[in-house]
Amino acid sequence: MRRFKNQIFLIIIYLLTLVIASAQIDTLECLSYLPLQTGNKWYYSVVELTDYGWETGSILKKVIGDTLMANGKLYRNLKPSGPYVRIDTTSLLVYQFHDMSRAGCQDSELVLFDLSLLISKNDSFNRCDDQEIDFYLYEGNAGLIKGSFKNIEYSWFDRVDNSYYLTKDIGISCYGIEEIYSYTEILISAEINGIKYGQWAEEDTLEYLSYYPLHIGDKWQYKEESYEHWWDTVAVVSYPTIEVIGDTILDNGQQYFDFSWNGLKHYRYQRIDTLKLCVYEYSKGTCENDEMEILYLKHEPDSTIVQHNCNEEYFEITQWDTGIIAIYRDYLTIKSYNLLKNIGLSGYCEAEIYPGYVLSLIAANVGGIQYGKFLNIENNNYSPNLFQLHQNYPNPFNPETTIRFELPQNSHVRLEIYNLLGQRVTTLLDCPKPAGHYTLKWDGTDQNGNDVASGIYFYKLVAGDFSQIKKMLLTR
Repeated sequence: MRRFKNQIFLIIIYLLTLVIASAQIDTLECLSYLPLQTGNKWYYSVVELTDYGWETGSILKKVIGDTLMANGKLYRNLKPSGPYVRIDTTSLLVYQFHDMSRAGCQDSELVLFDLSLLISKNDSFNRCDDQEIDFYLYEGNAGLIKGSFKNIEYSWFDRVDNSYYLTKDIGISCYGIEEIYSYTEILISAEINGIKYGQWAEEDTLEYLSYYPLHIGDKWQYKEESYEHWWDTVAVVSYPTIEVIGDTILDNGQQYFDFSWNGLKHYRYQRIDTLKLCVYEYSKGTCENDEMEILYLKHEPDSTIVQHNCNEEYFEITQWDTGIIAIYRDYLTIKSYNLLKNIGLSGYCEAEIYPGYVLSLIAANVGGIQYGKFLNIENNNYSPNLFQLHQNYPNPFNPETTIRFELPQNSHVRLEIYNLLGQRVTTLLDCPKPAGHYTLKWDGTDQNGNDVASGIYFYKLVAGDFSQIKKMLLTR
C-alpha cells in the first residue's frame, strides 16, 4: 500500500512539474513581446500632423537602466522620451508611470498592456480608469520592417484613437494617436539582445557583402606561387588575372557570376546568398543542388565564428583590425582566405603536408575603382621560366575539370589520367608542344568515352625530363 501511495505521489509531482514548465514557457512567450533588457534600442520614423501641415522626423529610444520613481517602484527607463514602464512577471501586466489619481488609479501608474491575454485568449481588458482596451493578434510587418512577424494590437478610444503594436522578440513596432491632429511612431530598425532588425541589419549585410564584391567587369591580378615539395625554397611563379565576365542561370536554376582565368572562360561559377551571407560555387554532383559553400562572410570583431559546409569542411571566420577577414578552411586540404573590404580576395594559401600554393593580390579593378597597378603581363603573354603542373579546378568535380600546365621550352608532352590501382584511364595529350601556357579539360571518361566511377584519380604530366603527379576527386 505504501509503495502504491509513493507511486501516486511521484505521478502528482511529475504532473505538477509539467504544469509549471508549461506556465514558464507561456510566461516567456508573453514577455518576448516587450523585451526591455538594458541596451536594447529602437529607431522610429515620426510623422505628425500639426497646424503647419505634415512634419516628419525620427527618434531613437534605448533602455538605459532602471529609475526609482516617486511611488517607490523601479521602472525601465527608455530614453529620451520614455515611457517609464515596468512588467509584473507574475500577472504579466505592463505598468506605465503616470499620475491617474483623478481617474481612481493608485500608485501613480496604470496598466498599459496585459500580456496575459495571449494565454487567456480574451479580446480586451479594463484598466483602473475603466477604459476598455481592445486586444488583437495578427501576423505581418513589424512597422516598416517587412516579414511575417507575430504582432499584438492594443487600441482604445478616450476622446482620441490610441493604438500600440507589439511585435514578438522586438517590442513596440508602432504607436499612434488619431484626432484632429495625429502623431505616429513607426519602427525602422531595432537591436534586441544583440540581434539587429530592419535598416540596421541591412547595413550590416552591406558591410559583410563589401568583403566579397562581385560585379560584371571586376578583375583581380595575383602573383601565383607554387611549391612542389615542403623543402623547396624557390616557387614556380605566374601572374594570373581573374575576371567576372558575365552571369548565367545553370541547370540547378540558380544564377551565378561567370569567371575567367587569363581569358579562359567559364573557369568557375559563384553566387552569393545575401540572407545566409554565404558564397556558393557551382560543382555538379558535389552537394545538394549541385553547389557547395566555399566562403562565409558573416564576422564579428574580436571573435571567431565557426561554420561547416555540406562537405563537412570546417570554417573559422575572424575579423582583423586592418579591415581584413581571415577565413580558415580545413578538410582534405588546409585553405586560408584573406578578404579585404571593397576589394575581395587579397590573399590565399593552400597546403597539405606539401605542396604549398599561394596567391597574393597585385592589383584590382572593382566597381570601376582601380587599386594598385596591373602588370603588363595580365594576359600571361610571357614565357614561363619553369615546368609547372597546377592543381585541377574545380576539385572535387563533376562532370568535368580543368588542368593547367606551363612549359619553359619546347617539349614532347604527355598528360595521362590514372586510377587508384595505377591503371591508365585515358591520355589527354601526347605530342610535341612549344613553350607556353596550356589548359585542358577532362570530362570524367576513359579512353573509350565511357563514364568512370566516382573516386580519387591522378593526373601525370611528363615533358622531357620533367614529371609531376597530382590527385583529384571525381564525385557523381
